[in-house]
Amino acid sequence: PLLPWSGNLGSSRSMPAAAEPSPAEVERLMSDPRVRELQYKLAHGGEKFKLEVTNEKPQEVRNIVVPEGASEEEQMAALQRAMEEEARNKQREADEEARRAAAAKAERIAQSDPWCYVLSGAGTAAANGTYMRDGTAVKNGARVYVNERGFLLSHEVVGGGEGWIVGVAPKAYYGFQTTDKLAPEEGWAVQEHGSSPAPRVAHVEPLMAVEAAKREGNAAFKKGDHAAAVQRYGEALETAAACSGAHGLSDELLAVLHGNRAEARLQLGEHAEAEGDADAALELDPCFVKAYVRRAKALHAQERWGAAEAALRDALEVSPGAREVLAQQEEYRVAALARSGKEAVLSELSGLLGRLSALVRRKGTASEVTSLLRQLPSLLASLKTKPTDDPAVPGGLIYESAPNHDAQVYVRLATNGFALLAPLLRPMPKGAKEELLGAALETVAAAVRDCPTNMCAFDKYVPQLVPILRAKAATSLEVLRSAVRLLGAMGVRASARRVMHDPATAEGLMHVLSFPDSSSQRLHVAIIAALEDMRDTGTLANLLAVEGAPETFWREAHSRNKDVNGPSRGLIGTAMTSAVCRRRLGLRERTKRLVELVEKMTADAPVREEYVVARRAAGAAPAATGDDDDDEVKWPLRDVAALPESDTRALGEIARGLADEAAADDELVEALTRHGAWRALVPLCVARPPLSAGAIRCLRVGMGRTQAAIDAGAELGLPLWLLGCREPSDASEDFNANVATTLLAQAARDDACQLLGYVANQAVVHESAELYDPHDVLHAAIGFLSGSPSDDAACGGGRALLHLLRYQRSARLPALSARDVHDVLVPLFLRKSGEAKEALMRPLRVAMADTAWMEAAWPYFESRGSAAKVQQVVHEMNGLEEMKAIATTGKAPDAMRPNAAPLADSLEAQHRVENLQPAKVAAFLAADLPPGGAVLDVGAGTGLFTFPLAAALPASQIVALEVRSDAIRAMRARARREGAANVTVMRMGEGAAPSLPGGAKASLVLLCDVLELVPEHAREGLVGSLRALLAPGGKLAVICARAESDSLLIDVQDAGFLQRRVAQVVTHRRLMLFEA
Repeated sequence: PLLPWSGNLGSSRSMPAAAEPSPAEVERLMSDPRVRELQYKLAHGGEKFKLEVTNEKPQEVRNIVVPEGASEEEQMAALQRAMEEEARNKQREADEEARRAAAAKAERIAQSDPWCYVLSGAGTAAANGTYMRDGTAVKNGARVYVNERGFLLSHEVVGGGEGWIVGVAPKAYYGFQTTDKLAPEEGWAVQEHGSSPAPRVAHVEPLMAVEAAKREGNAAFKKGDHAAAVQRYGEALETAAACSGAHGLSDELLAVLHGNRAEARLQLGEHAEAEGDADAALELDPCFVKAYVRRAKALHAQERWGAAEAALRDALEVSPGAREVLAQQEEYRVAALARSGKEAVLSELSGLLGRLSALVRRKGTASEVTSLLRQLPSLLASLKTKPTDDPAVPGGLIYESAPNHDAQVYVRLATNGFALLAPLLRPMPKGAKEELLGAALETVAAAVRDCPTNMCAFDKYVPQLVPILRAKAATSLEVLRSAVRLLGAMGVRASARRVMHDPATAEGLMHVLSFPDSSSQRLHVAIIAALEDMRDTGTLANLLAVEGAPETFWREAHSRNKDVNGPSRGLIGTAMTSAVCRRRLGLRERTKRLVELVEKMTADAPVREEYVVARRAAGAAPAATGDDDDDEVKWPLRDVAALPESDTRALGEIARGLADEAAADDELVEALTRHGAWRALVPLCVARPPLSAGAIRCLRVGMGRTQAAIDAGAELGLPLWLLGCREPSDASEDFNANVATTLLAQAARDDACQLLGYVANQAVVHESAELYDPHDVLHAAIGFLSGSPSDDAACGGGRALLHLLRYQRSARLPALSARDVHDVLVPLFLRKSGEAKEALMRPLRVAMADTAWMEAAWPYFESRGSAAKVQQVVHEMNGLEEMKAIATTGKAPDAMRPNAAPLADSLEAQHRVENLQPAKVAAFLAADLPPGGAVLDVGAGTGLFTFPLAAALPASQIVALEVRSDAIRAMRARARREGAANVTVMRMGEGAAPSLPGGAKASLVLLCDVLELVPEHAREGLVGSLRALLAPGGKLAVICARAESDSLLIDVQDAGFLQRRVAQVVTHRRLMLFEA
């Protein structure tokens, strides 16, 4: 049951009875300046005083009546009575103010009929939100309101009390005791089922709801989203209809809503509906001039010419001389001329030009010239042209009828009209009207548009636009728009392009392009198309240097208007080819918009098929549900090559520009990863070059800097495409041909080699490759190394081939072609040096160390006369191994202690500490370890990780294993010096780790830069001995350079460990976690 509400009713206070003043009050009174003034007048025989008080309106007490010769006590008593009367007057004033406030509140409540209530700040979250009317439900004289979670706001009478309740019957959450029919804003009491704090309630009157929807509609209209504007104006009208008669909902407001919706529908081409809205607006407000104009536009669009003209005449009766109406009449007059025949238009045009010439000769007034110029653009626009295939026609356009007559009119304008108009194309002096300049610019723009003859004639006047655009601050936006419209119409001419390239005009040009007005879309198309056609990064750099210009280009590239977004995307692509433009585009701050742009452009391509990639890790069991779909990832394969050439070019330029920027900007790489850029780029790799080459390059750069790019490429099956592992389908031949064409270029093959090197250790790659002939897979991988690969490509290709040979070695090694080894790997190995040579040595060593493979391949080597060359390869590989062994045993000069410097100077050098960040790594490892137990630091050196681990795990025993005596001495001395009681230093042999004291088992074994120094044939034994020291559930942590991680991963897995996680805690290093 509902609980009684806590009362919040105020009680009126009455005046206290008069009493003798206390000594404190007497002292206070005596310090009052008025009392001192009274005493002075009494002492010096001043005028008589009298008390004036009326009951009609309280007055300030000015005079106090006292008998002549009154004593000081009598004077004090008179003053006390006067002050009491003054207090009563003030109380009467307060009572009167309260009465007026109560009357105003009652009137407001009587007029109020809230459309909804908004509750906020309630401790019970479900009670917050908007409470809308529950249909027509009324309870105890007030409407019932409900929110989306079923909570009610209603006026209740319970147990003799009356007030508002928030709750779900029969549970009350919040209440307020009052007889008002308008819910109060504050002072709510928490009831039994509610939680503190109590809510704040705001009521929304119908007028407020209607005005809010109207504002949203206006904002949508300004952004060019006319469909949303129609929806918002409709919501406002629905609210008004549901609240008919509500306070403030006047006919004038409803007429404006109908008129606004009519304009939005005109923009959408819904002319019949627009006419209905205009009629509704005129029924509500017969003096609404804009409604007449919009009705005329709707009628004219429906080819009801007479009715449209009648609507404009009605508008002039309401508002004679209205400019908008007169302009519309002139437009319809020209349209009527066009309908009556081309000759009528030409005659009108000739007459206007003649009158214009006469006005200029006799120096007519600006208003006279402007009125003529305003008529010319619509006349010129009515002379339609059509395209032709005749190569002899300039510009590929001919006139629809009477070609000779039309040509004569245009030639007359070109030879005479431009000379007349040129003096008008000047910035207006301060205080002069700019209408003349704007009309002249619009006239010329209409004359040169799609008319090559007139473009040539106007070429010499184009530089006059420069001072107009430079005077941005002193020129109105409308005039600037007219100048830019003319510049766009002349965009194919070199004269206009020189103006666009001028840095001094960049601000004026961008000021117009950045103006978010839907009516300027046609203007944007002309200018942006001209800029895109120029493909001049210098011009773009000038424009992008203007404040707000990058945001304008990004906005237009995302526009829903295809006429605008196509050239804008081309501009973004062109800008991505320049380092200066890329910086000014702000790629870091706008990475999300860039990725969305790539996804939008790719989404326009048709879907050829759904590509399926296995995602189950190698050797993992199928999903418990038995559903095969759980082990697959699917994504639509789009034919990006079917996009327009401009889009594919822009996408390719974006990909290449991103690769250049990401190669030197870690923050950009993080932003690209955060917004899913790598997944968006993978589908572009199977397009045609140069788009596919750019996408592969960008992914290659990303994979070299973040694991997320590697995961995206492997998950979506990109390595399989590059290796030719593709199930036959209707579209596979086309896509395979695209990939093959891309890889014909050496640069693309180099990028693909490095890309394969990054992803070759991913289980999903090997699992999918098992479905194909191992000979074909290996042949494709070696094919990437053909030609003249770079050193980086050779390193990547060598890593990829090594992983392919080691995974399923028994099946793949016999499939390795001796011809591929002889023709590609052996010459490349002999030609390369340094890291590239070592990377190629590893797969060659796997093959040549296998007796069965060498016996099968040797006859081929001998038949080609290359036995000596193969022996040279073996000799050089042995030399590399020997050099490695010398470095490992320490028999060569100790490189770690140059000039006999302390060992810690090398092992704990500042650059090494900054690169490895031992404290950060120790904290990361300690977070997942149970308290107590032992931690083994193998190859601890001088304790770079040992002592941070001891600090991070004070309850654990840290055991440091080292082979060097000088390192052991240094660690023991440091342990004594720092009082590290939980650090134990032990010597270990070169091939295996010793047992821990007391047969203890370690919960963690750490190796940092250790396995790389162990010969490959001994690594498995060392890691196996460490496995015996691990406790159940213990972990092996290996920190190594990214370039070494692939080969070490295989060695550790061969020793019986399973990889559980790869973390990039340290830059340019990998931390791999294994479990036995």
